Amino acid sequence: MIPLKDFRPDIALSVGNIYEPIMDRAIVGAAIEFCDKTWSWNDWLNPLAVTPNVSEYELDYDNVNMVLISLTEVYHDGKKVNPEPVANLNKYAGDWRKLIALAPECYHLSNPNFIRVVPGFNDSATGQMTFRGAFKPHRKAKGLSDYLYNDYHDAIVNGALYRLHSQKGNSWYSPADSAEAKIEFNKAVNLAKIVTRKSRTNGSVKIRIRGAA
Repeated sequence: MIPLKDFRPDIALSVGNIYEPIMDRAIVGAAIEFCDKTWSWNDWLNPLAVTPNVSEYELDYDNVNMVLISLTEVYHDGKKVNPEPVANLNKYAGDWRKLIALAPECYHLSNPNFIRVVPGFNDSATGQMTFRGAFKPHRKAKGLSDYLYNDYHDAIVNGALYRLHSQKGNSWYSPADSAEAKIEFNKAVNLAKIVTRKSRTNGSVKIRIRGAA
C-alpha cells in the first residue's frame, strides 16, 4: 500500500496546503469512484482449503483497507468455476441447493463476502479454492494499492482535485479548475474501462449441473 501522503504534494500544488484529512478524503473518494466505474484494481484473495460437506465460504482478504466489488476469477484446483445468478440456478436446477459433487460447476456470492459453490462439495471433496476479485479502497483506508499509484496516479489526483475545487465557501473553490480536473479524470476512467474490458474473460455459461451424492 502507498500512503495517502504520497498523493498530497501534487494536489497541494493546485489547492494549497489544506487540512490533510480533507485532502485524504478527496483522494480516497476519487479512488473509490475510479474503481467502482472501471473495476480496474484486480488482486488475488487468500486461497481457501476445501472442507468436505461445506459449500459456503467466507472470502479472506484485507477488508480493513479494501472492499470487494465482485469476484472476477474463481478456481477449484486450477479449474475455472464460472458465476451464475440465483435466478438462473432456480430456472435450470430447482433443487440446486441439495446437489453435491467432488467439484463445483458454478458459484454465486451469497453476500458480498461469502461464496457458495454449486454443486456443493460432498464428503470426499478435497483441494483448494483460489479467487481473484475487483476491489476498491475502504473509505477509512490509510493508503492506496501500488497498482493505483503506479498506473493511475494522475487519475486519482484529478479525481481529488475536481472534488476539492467544487467545495463552495473554501479558499480552494474553483468551478473552472474543478471542471477541467473532472474532464481529465473521466478520460482516465474511460481508458481504464477499455483495458479492463479487454482483460476480463469471466461470464455466465449455460448450466448443465450434474450433482451426485
